[in-house]
Amino acid sequence: MNKYILLLFTVAIVQNSLWAQNDSIIAENMYKHKIRNGSRTAIKQITGQRTYDLQGKMIRQIYFKDSLMNVEKYTVYFYNEDQLVSKETFDERDSVIEIKRYKY
Repeated sequence: MNKYILLLFTVAIVQNSLWAQNDSIIAENMYKHKIRNGSRTAIKQITGQRTYDLQGKMIRQIYFKDSLMNVEKYTVYFYNEDQLVSKETFDERDSVIEIKRYKY
């Protein structure tokens, strides 16, 4: 019984991921590396994540508190056509920290 549930769940994940390919986003993790004797080591800690749309515009940036990826704050970017019109920053409780509006 458990094998069939796992198989069904796996098929559902694959099918959903196939539908999502047409409007995908690009995520880029930001890391902080340990430095020893002036050289970068393989030891690294994730500090944030940037998310881009398919045109390369940043749509979200997340800053993490620690290696467990607990959110410290995040920024959401809004565009009109190709121009940035608003940048809104929120804390881990989704409270507004800052809103910047841009006019061209």
